[in-house]
Amino acid sequence: MSRFPCIRILYLLFPACMLMSCVKDVDFDQVNEFEMSPVVESSLVYSTLPVPVWDSIPFTLTVSDTARIELFSNSFSVDNLQRAELYFETLSTVSQSLSVEMHLLDDNYTVLDELSFSLPAASEGEEEQASAELVYDEDRVNMLTDVTRVIFYVTIPDFGNRNEEAYVKLRSRGTFYLYIE
Repeated sequence: MSRFPCIRILYLLFPACMLMSCVKDVDFDQVNEFEMSPVVESSLVYSTLPVPVWDSIPFTLTVSDTARIELFSNSFSVDNLQRAELYFETLSTVSQSLSVEMHLLDDNYTVLDELSFSLPAASEGEEEQASAELVYDEDRVNMLTDVTRVIFYVTIPDFGNRNEEAYVKLRSRGTFYLYIE
């Protein structure tokens, strides 16, 4: 008899356990069942427009800025985009109410979508804010693939008799919902 009876028992149980172990076949088709729904948030445009100062010249002033944006520069994002939300925020120190127009353009400067909103007058030394949002669901999201520029116009009525240095800022971001399978 052996000095270590436990070892002999282990030698007998090990092969028995190996015969009873479970092995599942590997399913390589699982890779075709992969799905993912990431949400990506990105800054789009940031711009600051100084508003010039003139005395005693009553007229309406429109200032504008154009920025190139490439939302979808590759086919991967174009093919997998399900929904998009574009958020535009305007800040102003101008002491008059303003009207703001946003235009999304393609390479030929054709307006693909537009948005208008008003910005209240800013109090002395304060900054006033207004915002608007464009939402693109599955029916309209493909239109965004052609957007290459955004232009915004700020109209200040009765611009004369101003003795202030003011500015208008635009900042925007987009939230993009993708579906990858």
